[in-house]
Amino acid sequence: MLNSGEFNRIKQLQGQGLTVRQIARQLQLNEKTVRKWSKVERYERPEPPVRTSILDPYKEKIRMLLHEYADYTATQLFQFICEDGYAGKYTLVREYVNKVRPPKRKEAHGEYNWGPGECAQVDFGACGEIRAGNQLKKVSVFSMVLSWSRMMYLEFIFGESMEYFLACHRNALEFFGSTPKKFRPDCCKVAVIGFETDQSGRKVPVYNPRYLDFAAHYGTTLDACEPYSPFQKPGVENGIGYIKKNLLNGLEMENLDLDGLNHKGRNWLETIANVRNHRTTNERPLARFPADRAAMIELPSVPYDCAVIKQRNIDKQARFDFDGNRYSVPPLYHNVRINLHILPDKLLAYYKGKLIAKHKRIYEKREKSIVHPDHERSLRK
Repeated sequence: MLNSGEFNRIKQLQGQGLTVRQIARQLQLNEKTVRKWSKVERYERPEPPVRTSILDPYKEKIRMLLHEYADYTATQLFQFICEDGYAGKYTLVREYVNKVRPPKRKEAHGEYNWGPGECAQVDFGACGEIRAGNQLKKVSVFSMVLSWSRMMYLEFIFGESMEYFLACHRNALEFFGSTPKKFRPDCCKVAVIGFETDQSGRKVPVYNPRYLDFAAHYGTTLDACEPYSPFQKPGVENGIGYIKKNLLNGLEMENLDLDGLNHKGRNWLETIANVRNHRTTNERPLARFPADRAAMIELPSVPYDCAVIKQRNIDKQARFDFDGNRYSVPPLYHNVRINLHILPDKLLAYYKGKLIAKHKRIYEKREKSIVHPDHERSLRK
């Protein structure tokens, strides 16, 4: 491409009466190039060609999601567009999100002060990969922090879908021994499915019906953060960062399985997180917890059923597919359709309301079917 200096030199020599051939020889340029530029009055740098990106078909969806729910993280947006077929790198998404994310609203806000038992703040955070059998699998952390005492519960999990979200809530409430008067989640899809504008023009969350049902079972309410307002949930936002920096930093994650990581997490809660002098309250969370506990709601006698139910077809070999693996049912139930109750740790197969098979949920991809010993014996009879 001709630069501005070469163009100016062409015009200068042209003004001196040199021919196109003479100019080309002197400047060591192609005659066609000299002839083309000798007819141009003013040098203008050509526009660079438009470069396409594998992300282009998904940019509009990213902008739309950020416009409606501006607190989505780049990781969440990456997961959403992967569900739509995006096959590119996460770094492309992160760079684009940083470019188009709406600026934070500069509102005046002070510290949120909750009384004992009033609120628990909840969130997910991605934590890298750990072992699942002989494979590596992405792991997340769920955190629930009581807003008054800053008492924390955490749990490492292999997903952020509804069965994990509800089961972690249930486990957290059983850890605390009671229920706060409200949950304050962010705008993740399992908590908030959208927003509506009320009569005053304010955006109000539309909660996931399953999450509402869970809250009603425990006698509590939901109070999601406004979009892009992490200051409304400072305890848990700081808590996720604290978990990563204080617990996970330096751990050789690839050498741990889920049980091992959760064991380390429980030990960390008992020996560090809940007994340290909290920077905000200047007291130990465990010392403040009794006041929280006394003001919270008693747990119901029957815990909530956190299973997500999906239908599956049983093939002629009495197997069903789930998450890349095949599981057995008794041979009697081949070629039927079942309701599969999905939990983080197990799978329950029901046919016409009857439990016909129960399996531990396997997270590594296996070549052979996962067969219950009773089903194998039935097949041999």
